[in-house]
Amino acid sequence: MFSDPVFSIRYISGFIDLTLLFPRVLWCEESVQAIWALCFDKEVQARVAEDTELGVVEFLDDTRHSENARVKASCNGALWTLKDALKMSSHKKYKEIGE
Repeated sequence: MFSDPVFSIRYISGFIDLTLLFPRVLWCEESVQAIWALCFDKEVQARVAEDTELGVVEFLDDTRHSENARVKASCNGALWTLKDALKMSSHKKYKEIGE
């Protein structure tokens, strides 16, 4: 993964921005897969679970209802990867998503 967790977070945010600006399926698939890969880093998990301004958790939670099976699977995979960090979050909504 990236050696600098802050860079990883900015990378994630960039993918979310691209997906929201260009909501084509390809962008969405690639964005969610990239987010999922970055979420394996423990520092990234902790930051995503605490920083609501990033919007990563909301994006994944909303997008997991996609009609595209690959997008749905990747969102659910990313949320599963974040599960433990979300359970420890100080944000009630994130804790609920992690359960």
